Amino acid sequence: MTRPRERRRAEHRETLRRAVLTVLSTTLPELSDAEIGAALQTSCASTGIALKQLADHLASHPDALFSGDPYCPTVVIRLTHTLHEAGHTVVVRPGCGGCGSLTRALPRFGPEGRLCQMCAVRASLDTCARCGRVDTRIAARRPEGGICYPCYRVDGDVVEDCAQCGRRRMPVTRLPDGKPLCLGCWTQPRHRCDLCGQHAPAKVNGPEETICRDCYRSPRPDVAALAAAASGY
Repeated sequence: MTRPRERRRAEHRETLRRAVLTVLSTTLPELSDAEIGAALQTSCASTGIALKQLADHLASHPDALFSGDPYCPTVVIRLTHTLHEAGHTVVVRPGCGGCGSLTRALPRFGPEGRLCQMCAVRASLDTCARCGRVDTRIAARRPEGGICYPCYRVDGDVVEDCAQCGRRRMPVTRLPDGKPLCLGCWTQPRHRCDLCGQHAPAKVNGPEETICRDCYRSPRPDVAALAAAASGY
């Protein structure tokens, strides 16, 4: 039996979905409900916070697919790219507010709208309020202003006494009891490499494969074979 809370959530999600369908079918009448549903799935906009953000934005900005507004939520950016790539070139993809590049990844806001990763890094450059470094990346904000990464690593609010060596440093991990370990005392976990079979620190450790540092640097067997075949040897 469906719980009342789950039922209310499902009903609310369906209400948001219908609102989005109404706006999209009005602005792009050539799209069927199935095509809209597929576009929402591809854009990660069919459930949760993303669906609500999309519904709210379309309710107040029904022309969002054509305005190219760089201040829109990221879900709108993803949807415009999905629709444009599907052949609906009338849809306008918002560009980076800094360089104008058309990319799905516009993670941060700037004075002129959302920014791509490179422009976001440039926008984060400032003068450190502690050491005076200019055009440096700001790691954190403090009462006196932004501080750079070297200052952050020795900041009084960050450093702790290492449980192993006792030196006051920035923790990189914690023991099961919560005590901190500094970088010098931390030992990287070892995993069985899928290529050489040795147990060593992993350079790649994902759901599909685990590869140690040495094998990651070396040519992969399949790549080497393809290269040899291409050269005629």
